[in-house]
Amino acid sequence: MRRQRTTLDRRLSIAVAMVLTVVGLTGCDTSTINASDLRVGDCFDVPDGASTFSSLRRTSCDTPHSGEVFHVFDATTTAGATYPSDPDWGALIYPVCDPQFDAWTGTSIETSTVVRYRFLVPSKDEFGRGGRRVTCFLSRTDGAKLDTPLHVTPRPSS
Repeated sequence: MRRQRTTLDRRLSIAVAMVLTVVGLTGCDTSTINASDLRVGDCFDVPDGASTFSSLRRTSCDTPHSGEVFHVFDATTTAGATYPSDPDWGALIYPVCDPQFDAWTGTSIETSTVVRYRFLVPSKDEFGRGGRRVTCFLSRTDGAKLDTPLHVTPRPSS
């Protein structure tokens, strides 16, 4: 039986996605990156206690981290589409990232109780300019940091 996502789960995922949507950075060190520069296998931290921010810190997956990227894709929308609503984002993302979660972690999304996934989506402005990149990442359900890599498949080479 498929685990039903609660409205709260969906809203939290979308809220995190919207908060984490960032603008381009210039002059930052190599550990501070734009969200659009995240790649599969990257682990990262977000600023503690921040509700909005403009950068993420890439970190080793072997040290405590907020998120681990397991899939990146361009959301398919129709030409001239308006910015997706929360349910529309879910309809675009869940069918793509659910099986990727299962493959990356070796655990079914329906039975996972410790780890969930969230996603980064383009801002309305980015979307209006054609941005469709979605980044799916793992995080703990209790908000604590991950302390080891969660992939069971070989990590992509850089």
